[in-house]
Formats: sequence, C-alpha cells, structure tokens
Amino acid sequence: MKKLNEAIKQQTIILEILASGNMLTTAKSKCIKESVQRLLDILTDEISDKRTPLASQTQLFSEVAASSSGSRHLKVANTGIAAKSPSPAVIIYPCKDSGISSSEATQATLQAAINPTKIGAKVIGLKKVSNNGLVIFTNSIIDCELIAKCNEINLAKLNVVFPKKRWPKIIVKYVPRDVPDDRIMKILIEDFGTDVSNNIKFSHLAGSREGPTCHRVYSTSPALRKKLVNQGRCFIDWNSCRIDDYISVLKCSRCCNFGHSIKYCKEEKPNCSHCASSGHLVSNCPSTSNPPKCFNCTITNKPSNHMTRINQCPELKNQLTIMINKTDYGY
Repeated sequence: MKKLNEAIKQQTIILEILASGNMLTTAKSKCIKESVQRLLDILTDEISDKRTPLASQTQLFSEVAASSSGSRHLKVANTGIAAKSPSPAVIIYPCKDSGISSSEATQATLQAAINPTKIGAKVIGLKKVSNNGLVIFTNSIIDCELIAKCNEINLAKLNVVFPKKRWPKIIVKYVPRDVPDDRIMKILIEDFGTDVSNNIKFSHLAGSREGPTCHRVYSTSPALRKKLVNQGRCFIDWNSCRIDDYISVLKCSRCCNFGHSIKYCKEEKPNCSHCASSGHLVSNCPSTSNPPKCFNCTITNKPSNHMTRINQCPELKNQLTIMINKTDYGY
C-alpha cells in the first residue's frame, strides 16, 4: 500500500505540471524527470520483490535466521529458505616456508601427516579453497578441536584456522545519488549511535545506474544489522530510505556456475541455461522450442524442469542457504 501511495503521488506531480498549461521551465523539466525516475524505481522495486533479477541472481530478504524468540526474521523472502547450522569445519593453510603451492599439495601433506581415525576425529569431507587452503568438514566441533590440537600438522608446516562467518549485508534503498557517503554515515550515527562508524562498511551500489536515487549496500556487524533492519528506514533529506537485508549469489552468465562472474570464468566451453547442454549459450540454443532444463540442477541431480535463472530453482535455493549459513546474524 505504501508503494502504491508513493507511485500515485509521483504520478500526480507529473500530471499537475503538465496540466498547468505553462511553458516547461528547466526546473519543471527536472522535476518531471525525477518523478518519472522515482516512479520507475518503485515499479522496479516491486518487481524485484517478486522475482530474482536474471543477471545478478540477487535476492532481498527481510526474514532470515530466526531466533527461538519468534522474531519475524525467519526465512529468506521469496525462497522459503530457513537458516540452519553449517557443518563444523577447520581450514588448513601451508606456512610461508613450506614450499607448498597448491591445495592438492596441502591435502597430500596433511594426509601424510595425520590419520583422522587414529586421533579419533570424524571427517565428513574436504574442499579446496584459495591461498592453497583446504577445508575439512567434520561431524562435530569436538572433531575440529582434535584436528587443531594435532602436533603433526604443525611439524608438517601447516596452520589450522577456524573459519569466521562473514558480516551480513543490508541495502539502503532510494538514497539520493548526490549525497556523499560520509554524510550518510553521519545521519546513521545520529539515528543509531556512535558505534555505527566501526560496525558498517560500504560494499557497492545497486539498482538503476541513472536517475536521482540509487541503492547502497553495506556490510554491518550482526548487532547493527538487527537495529537497522528492525528500524526499517532511515531519513535522508526529503527521502525515506527503506532498509532491508540483502543477499547476492554470484552466477556466471557464460558457464551458469555459481561463485563467479563472466569476467572470471575459467571454463573452456559455455553452458546453455535453457537446455543444459555444453558448447553454446542460450542465445544460440537449437532447442528453445523444447521445455527448459536447468543446468545446475541437472549436474546436482535435482528436479531440473525449469530455466536456470528462476527463484524456484532448487540449486539456487541451496546456494542461498550456503550463503546464509556462512553469515553471522548474531543468532
């Protein structure tokens, strides 16, 4: 209802200026342009609340990781994804003087140094990560501690690190484009206290690339995120700017895989987001008359009778769940 009232207000402004019968001045033309852009932003916002943008696979959500107290923050909006506890894990990194230059070498060194069964640790799986690292997923936090205390790992010139969860992100919508970030920080400090400056970091701009307003995405501490999302709005000049949780899953438009953009794609061949075949993009798909088949759900053995880029995609939901579980919401 609020969006509808705002849209009607902007439409009324435009009609009143056009109905005045006077010659359009520069100021009036600017006012019309700003109202039209504001109206477009409202409509775009309404659409984005109902479906995932195709290019970025970005989701807004207001209900994440519920606490047992019955908070309204329960699930990812539009996906029905609830947060759950991730598998306990530790990360193994080689020391600088180890001479190890790959995750494969780290794994080989680790497996030569220790045997999980002999130290009483239950390992679920392994995953290679950047900086020649190796993630060890275990059955419990006790298993992680058993691995961390193992002296043979240190003798093999390996370091054990307990992973830290990332800060959550929030989005501030319809911020005047010409307002500098330091002024926004000042307004947030006035509204939410002096601890804001040490608990928030600008991430990137979102929304329309043109027009008088834009959306700003920030990383925040769990405590500040809770304050901001519960408040729901901040007020900048004549603008009431909505605040919401924000989650984005990177997805390559060339290979259809998650975790990177087309700029950093290393796959030799493209994958089709319509027929799930390799060797061509959807723009050159010879099977567009056939029912769609999701590439990611096909390779992960999930129901795949849908386009790759839709909110209901099971593998997209899985990736969103992984992202949520890696984020510290303070619960």
